[in-house]
Amino acid sequence: MIFVFLGPCSLISQDLCRFCQGLHINLVQHSAIVLLLSFAFRLYILGSDVFSNRRVPSPSLIWIICLSSLALMAVPIIAYYVVQTEVTPEVLKRFRLEGYMATNYNIFGGTAEILLDALGCCLSPIVMTLIFIVRRTLIKRIAKAV
Repeated sequence: MIFVFLGPCSLISQDLCRFCQGLHINLVQHSAIVLLLSFAFRLYILGSDVFSNRRVPSPSLIWIICLSSLALMAVPIIAYYVVQTEVTPEVLKRFRLEGYMATNYNIFGGTAEILLDALGCCLSPIVMTLIFIVRRTLIKRIAKAV
């Protein structure tokens, strides 16, 4: 897979563009995880029949949980940045991309690339499914309380 950087990316640097692309992809995943944590926390607060011995965590603990989830997302960002390589001039010429900055992301390369793709492919649907399940349970709990 070849990514072609157009516009301002061509003026700044290829490394910054690769970093921004990796950051964007992983922040999208991180937002889904934070959304899941948000719904789960609301369900935890409202669910006295499920969590009978619950106590409300402090705001600092909630911040620590959110920041630790962000720190965990740093690993894929770094791995995604590292596995991208320069595109050879022959490939650029073959695809008529001379004059553009391009990066090769070899998804069929080594073990790191395959594990990175597998992690993203497995986690995305699981997190989205959990969001819908927890959200539906939360809506039922709120409807029952009203």
